[in-house]
Amino acid sequence: MRTFTFTDAKSYKFWNIDLSGTSFTVVYGRVGTNGQTQTKSFATPEQAEKEANKLIAEKVKKGYTETTSATPIASGPVDVPTTLQSLEAARSDNPDELAAAQAYADRLIETGDPRGELIQVQISLENPDLSPAEREQFIATEQAILADYQRAWLGNAAEYFIDQRDVHEWDINQGNRNTATWRFGWLDTVSLVRCNLRLSRMLARCPMAKFLTELNISETDYEDGYTNENGDSPIPGIDDLPEEIDEYQMALHGLFSAPFLGTLKRVRFGSIEEENYDDYCPFNCHFAGDQLAQLIERMPRIEELRLFAHRVNTQKLFGLKSLTHLRVIQLYHNDNYDVKRLASNAACANLEAILFHPHALEDEPMLTVEGLEAIGKSKHLSKLRHLRYRLSDAGDDGCQVIVDTKLLKRLKQLDLRHGRITDTGLATLMASPDFKNLELLDISRNRITPDGIARLQASGVPFLASHQATGTYEPGSYEESEYLYAGDIE
Repeated sequence: MRTFTFTDAKSYKFWNIDLSGTSFTVVYGRVGTNGQTQTKSFATPEQAEKEANKLIAEKVKKGYTETTSATPIASGPVDVPTTLQSLEAARSDNPDELAAAQAYADRLIETGDPRGELIQVQISLENPDLSPAEREQFIATEQAILADYQRAWLGNAAEYFIDQRDVHEWDINQGNRNTATWRFGWLDTVSLVRCNLRLSRMLARCPMAKFLTELNISETDYEDGYTNENGDSPIPGIDDLPEEIDEYQMALHGLFSAPFLGTLKRVRFGSIEEENYDDYCPFNCHFAGDQLAQLIERMPRIEELRLFAHRVNTQKLFGLKSLTHLRVIQLYHNDNYDVKRLASNAACANLEAILFHPHALEDEPMLTVEGLEAIGKSKHLSKLRHLRYRLSDAGDDGCQVIVDTKLLKRLKQLDLRHGRITDTGLATLMASPDFKNLELLDISRNRITPDGIARLQASGVPFLASHQATGTYEPGSYEESEYLYAGDIE
């Protein structure tokens, strides 16, 4: 089968042709519908192939785009398993392609697989022109299909996503649950309240998860080895535990063999923090990030990387050459930030957001004015639009660096919360002609006076500037470095 789509301002149509011996079948219509079917027969296979190629040429001339591999139509019966494999490969390369999803649904329906019906319903839900009543009906059908078949499709993993195995009662009462969402017949997003070794292995081996695009893990469990339960028998040479691994790192080890590492676009490790806090920053992290750099190295399509973890090896992570699709990197609670390595990594040319909030209770800052200068001077970070550089010693000198390196010219959002910026540094920023282009400045918890805040208000630039420190501080005193203590305290 060869598949095609046509898109313009008014329509989104598909056209598929399937050649078999002396006949071919054409299926066409609006994407999201079953379409109409026509079959034509000819005297010889050669004549059928000639007419099929003629129709294909006409469709291409009209603006249709082929969504299958550009290989000649093979005569003879189509091998369904081979076709399914090729359609699955297309799903891996372009998970959002509706025409390819429709072709896959058609094949599944031919084999009696109810996932085909699920895909058709989910394609229909992509139509923005559905009425509220139509959308509600499709959603009801989708939920009915999942209610009937999801447990079987998930296999052993169902006990974690349906039965909520190992999720604490407190989490359940707070509304925290393991969740798995489906898109076009495959698991698309998985969110885990807490992950253990058995669950990570089971998820890695779940056939329905092999095209996962988003993975969120809030916590990991302390482990002491194998549980010897169903689904937990180690595969020699694949997931044997390394001798040097400690109990805090075992939970994620099962993910290293997961096929979906190659399709992940968005990942989060650790619990999301509440950004709007009052007098004291309440951040509290227990996520061990020792293995994360090695794990992320196996994610060549990663676009959003959010890490709320300790002990992440940023010398390795920030130097990975596989980060060519990365748009957002968020790293909180860590005790090392090799910013210069990140700024010099040509693979990070697509970065749009750098969001850093270090660990607390250190005598020296982990984000420095030198790192800020490296970001500003980087020839690779031309797409950077959002910079969050908290608990930094940059101060007034850093504000000058932001202006001098033309970094301010690129930015739409600048977050320098928890620092030692005074009215002098603020004046440096505001004097730049690029300052007015900011969509948000967060300069909270620095050393700005009421006069400085009044000037900010008059500028018209949206800003946050609460909890400013007052008074003077002795060099080297606790009070002088108090801003560094506003991160995770564990």
